[in-house]
Amino acid sequence: MCEACESFLVGAIIGVMMVFGGTYLTWWNESNLVCTGDSYGKAAKEVVDYQQSSSGGISSSTFLGSTSSKTNNTFSAPCDPRNKRGEFIHLECPVDDGLSTAVPSMGLVANGAYELSFEVEQFGYIRQGEKYTTYRADGNKQSKTCYCYRKTWTKDPVSSYDGSTICSKCKSDKIDFPPVPDGNTPTTMVGSVDVYADRVVMGKGAFVIGQDQVKHIASKPVIPLNGKLPSLTQSGWNKTGFCEANVPCYYKSMCNTTSPCLGDRRMTIVAHGSTYLSAVGREAPLGGPPVELLPQSFGGSTIPPCNSRSIFYVSDGLKSADELFEELHQTLVTFTQIMRIVSLLCLCLGFYCCLMPIEVMTGVIPCIGEFLEPMVGCILLTFSVAMAVAIWTMVFSLAWVFYRPLIGIPLFCLSIGALYLAFMAQRKAKKDNKFRKSQNYSEEFNDEETTKFANYGSSDPPVVTATPVYTY
Repeated sequence: MCEACESFLVGAIIGVMMVFGGTYLTWWNESNLVCTGDSYGKAAKEVVDYQQSSSGGISSSTFLGSTSSKTNNTFSAPCDPRNKRGEFIHLECPVDDGLSTAVPSMGLVANGAYELSFEVEQFGYIRQGEKYTTYRADGNKQSKTCYCYRKTWTKDPVSSYDGSTICSKCKSDKIDFPPVPDGNTPTTMVGSVDVYADRVVMGKGAFVIGQDQVKHIASKPVIPLNGKLPSLTQSGWNKTGFCEANVPCYYKSMCNTTSPCLGDRRMTIVAHGSTYLSAVGREAPLGGPPVELLPQSFGGSTIPPCNSRSIFYVSDGLKSADELFEELHQTLVTFTQIMRIVSLLCLCLGFYCCLMPIEVMTGVIPCIGEFLEPMVGCILLTFSVAMAVAIWTMVFSLAWVFYRPLIGIPLFCLSIGALYLAFMAQRKAKKDNKFRKSQNYSEEFNDEETTKFANYGSSDPPVVTATPVYTY
């Protein structure tokens, strides 16, 4: 009993935390949409666009009047830095031919790539859980979990037995767990790792993107490695073929058989590179050439309370400034929509966790508890969803009242109106139910009276005339 009480308490605490967390996440998500959107708008108005002229000169314009710097998909002149430095600029430049990414531990140099993605899998055991129902000594049901171990290629192999119950249908006489390699280099690890170029130089040595920003390049295309990868026989790895996307190109065998055995590993390498890159960022005021592109802060206000946002964006291909800001805006909108769903689910689960003890206690009732528990659970789930939607809508509208009053006030009024209509509908339903009960009572009373006077040959009650009695 004490264990059950402890579980109820832990569930209630988790539920309360999820409710508060979902409420805060709802508010933060809407504020992030407004503040980040404002910073994008301000950055778009201040960006300076490098334009290539047919004579090779450079001119600039604001974002609102920008035009593409490409002419028939080629550049008429290199992307030369201007004398004025420190501006927030937009570039469409070719990537220098000397770009390469090296992995010294493997003796690998991938020309034309600014990112290499390694995935190493091991042929080993994975553990799969399966729930089953048993009965306690008092006759009540309880749920337990057993596990099965299956051999396959995986990035997360099981390295040891943790003492969990093994399902009877999949018991094995011997489970031989191969050791999982340690380390963080591709040749020693099991899992995934990304390696980036030290920097990416654009515009024939004019501009450079640092390693910290390379990882954030959007729309990175996959490029072939042309079969130039070295054979890693010194570490026990053998080359299986050309490194194409999603095709393992290295193999390390533990038993030298045609079919995989426990402990075998395979490695897939994917290279990413671009011919042209478009970027918006601030020119470093000093240093170079090449001139480094850095993030620039925009936005920030007291009313509404917004912090400034650091903006730096690089995307594959030739794209104008408005296309880049449109990509940023679409990413922000997608992220906001996902977080709205997450915050609503967090509220639903939070309320349900708080109310779950009621469902569990219903199941303990003798005889009828087993039948009442699913029905009570359904009612509690419905109530949790209703409460979550109500709280989410209120916080959502209040956030917009705070950050965008012209939009938020109508939304808040609509949410209040919806709650008022729901309250009135519930009140009317209660009143109608009470009225129906009174009508049923009246009809039953009339039926009884009609039956009582039926013997008089009429549905009307007999007229009784009182005879006075005189006493002398």
